[in-house]
Amino acid sequence: MFHMRTVTVRDLRQNFPKIERWLEGEEFITITKRAKPVALLSLPPETHKKPTKSEIRARWSRSPAGPRLPGRVLGEICEERHRDSGK
Repeated sequence: MFHMRTVTVRDLRQNFPKIERWLEGEEFITITKRAKPVALLSLPPETHKKPTKSEIRARWSRSPAGPRLPGRVLGEICEERHRDSGK
């Protein structure tokens, strides 16, 4: 069952580190002022899901420059750019 925590504006100001830790286990936290909801607090979308170890390994194993081109193709591109630059 979906459970959402509720905190007051005062709680948020005085206990933010604790509330920030709550966000790890909750999708949203309702913020109230004078017993009325005024906002929803959530983590940014990219932080909702932590990458798995296999995703981290795959990310580190990829070349930062993208896929590698065969030497022949790379040579042709360099020659073409050199010709186009008028040198």
